[in-house]
Amino acid sequence: MSDFTHKRKELAHKIKHASSGHKPDNWFTRTFSRLARRFGLPFGIFLAILAALALTAMSMTLYFVSGTSKLDLSRPGYESARKQIHSNDGKNQNFSSSGEINSEVIKDFLSKYDREAKNSQQYGTYSENLLDDAALGITSEQTAPSDGSSP
Repeated sequence: MSDFTHKRKELAHKIKHASSGHKPDNWFTRTFSRLARRFGLPFGIFLAILAALALTAMSMTLYFVSGTSKLDLSRPGYESARKQIHSNDGKNQNFSSSGEINSEVIKDFLSKYDREAKNSQQYGTYSENLLDDAALGITSEQTAPSDGSSP
């Protein structure tokens, strides 16, 4: 029997085995099936906890390795930095989400909506500097990017 014929028969057997719904017979599947039959629900809960711990460890590792933890002001020790942040500088007037609805409230909402819609029209749909700090309102002045050379 040629090597090609042998490989073809082996592949046909694997396809037939995979499509029949039977589990492959190896040490891992036998052990896993035996534990699942023996312990049932507690084994499933243990696997869920193990998966949650593994995913949490992975996400915390990425949190610290990527440097995001240095930007997180909710961590202990950053109370002074949190006090320096002002969420409302007077430019934005938020609309109350609760309260009575009458014609005065609707007029107030529409005027605020029209003002914000007018402000959003100043940005081009495909502008190059759409995500600049000044365009987003993060800084008050627009600065040119520096290539590291001195002027």
